[in-house]
Amino acid sequence: MLLSLASGACQSDSGGGPEATPSRVAPPVPAEAPLRRLTSAQYLRIVSDVVGPEGVLPARLEEDSEYFGLLSLGAANTSVSFAGVERYERAAYLIAEQALAGGPNRQRLVPCEPQGVVDAQCAEQFVRELGRKLWRRGLTDGEVATFAQIAVDVASDPAIADFHRGLELALAGLLQSPDFIYRVEVGAPAQGDDTRLRFSDVEMASRLSFLFWGDAPDEELLAVAEAGGLSDPATLSEQVGRLIADERIKNGIRTFFDEMLKLGELGHLEKDPTVFTAYSAELGPSAREQTLLDLEKLVIAEDGDFRGILTSTRTHVDRTLAAVYRVPAPSVDGFALTVLPPDQGRVGLFGHASFLALNSHAASTSAVKRGKFVQEVLLCNPIPPPPPNVNTVLPEVTEEAVTLRDRVGIHLTDPVCASCHELMDPIGLAFETFDAIGTFRSHDQHVEIDASGVLRDAAFDDAAGLARVIAADPNFTKCFVDTLHSYAVGTPADGRARGELDELRDRFVESGYRVLEVMRAIATSPRFWDAAVQVGDSGPTCDPMPEDT
Repeated sequence: MLLSLASGACQSDSGGGPEATPSRVAPPVPAEAPLRRLTSAQYLRIVSDVVGPEGVLPARLEEDSEYFGLLSLGAANTSVSFAGVERYERAAYLIAEQALAGGPNRQRLVPCEPQGVVDAQCAEQFVRELGRKLWRRGLTDGEVATFAQIAVDVASDPAIADFHRGLELALAGLLQSPDFIYRVEVGAPAQGDDTRLRFSDVEMASRLSFLFWGDAPDEELLAVAEAGGLSDPATLSEQVGRLIADERIKNGIRTFFDEMLKLGELGHLEKDPTVFTAYSAELGPSAREQTLLDLEKLVIAEDGDFRGILTSTRTHVDRTLAAVYRVPAPSVDGFALTVLPPDQGRVGLFGHASFLALNSHAASTSAVKRGKFVQEVLLCNPIPPPPPNVNTVLPEVTEEAVTLRDRVGIHLTDPVCASCHELMDPIGLAFETFDAIGTFRSHDQHVEIDASGVLRDAAFDDAAGLARVIAADPNFTKCFVDTLHSYAVGTPADGRARGELDELRDRFVESGYRVLEVMRAIATSPRFWDAAVQVGDSGPTCDPMPEDT
């Protein structure tokens, strides 16, 4: 329907906000403001409130794709395919039918009692109020009239003669509009400087709510924004504090780390059950939940040092994971905290099945996958793809090359492969004491595993030692800040944001590596408010990744 008109949209220029604080280097030059499509997680979270707790959500939407490791950046760099348009259309009708089917949910959504089969005034009130929530802004009178007329036309049809059926079709139209599917952030010239675009307060309401909640703004945030309150630093700080204190901050933290750590892929985890007897279809979902619960506890409940996600010996475990980790289940049902056994070298994220199983093959471990994850996701050190026609298969097990370390050693003798694999394989070998689903083992092919190595002149004996080395590496915390900032603003970190990123990194360190504190700093930073520069130089051209990461 309406979405098809914008299926090729990718970017727009975008403008209010508090005065920018001076950078310690040079003022950041904002990147072009992306027109971001809702990710599947964001879409489903918004519409779940429309269909109510008993509603059935659409099973398939336009596929999300990564860009610089994040689905949120991919959503700013892809258009909607023809198949995607059809999926959004089917989803819109499914949602609308459930929303207006009757009962308490219909009463909650329809703000007026219709006076007959055709009631244009009530239809307009419905469109204005629900449309404002879905589109994250107030609708113009013309927009309200267009969708209300759909409701009136349908209800007026003698073959239908149903007021709520008319609202259903109007709602389906609202849900197919680009104003819903896309996060439309256009902006306007900044006050006193018409060469710079700054996001409006209403646009900032969405930017804030998606950053902190992974969801659309609520009524209070929208009302404050419509009154121009977010341009006042004190009011902005008050609203940011409210967003952090709200229960929905858990959704925001989960959404971000789902993307950063690729946890969504665990829904499709498959392992060979003939090789791993502890494997079951519940492993992937349980592994994802373990990591997210640990992050919730560390980031929200404790407001603690983020580096603890690599070094903590306490974690949430259910019966599925207890069988994999070979520890007593701390609870009969669901998850509960337990202390990991020290003799396994299992600490933090590097001991989680979410990391270990996701970065392995179906029947065997992979030093390449595990090492690549550490380099790219945790240290922001991208590994280039292998050259064309290069054989990437490791040598078979022989008497001279029994363990994975032996076979990797042979692989690294090839200079074509070694330049990249020497960045990944030595790190990945630190996890060889955990098999492809994350169960501890001390031997491979009846040979004792050597999990030691060196990273940037720092030696380690096993995965726990590597975790401590990386937690102490400044590049780990720099990479995290860069990733979170990219997620928030919708564009990859580059040289134009170097001064601001330096300040955010310093703020992160000074706060004791508290995630919520750096999120608060991002929400009040100039680059989060600035949309683009309209005239003149668009800023220095730089490599995508900062030099020091």
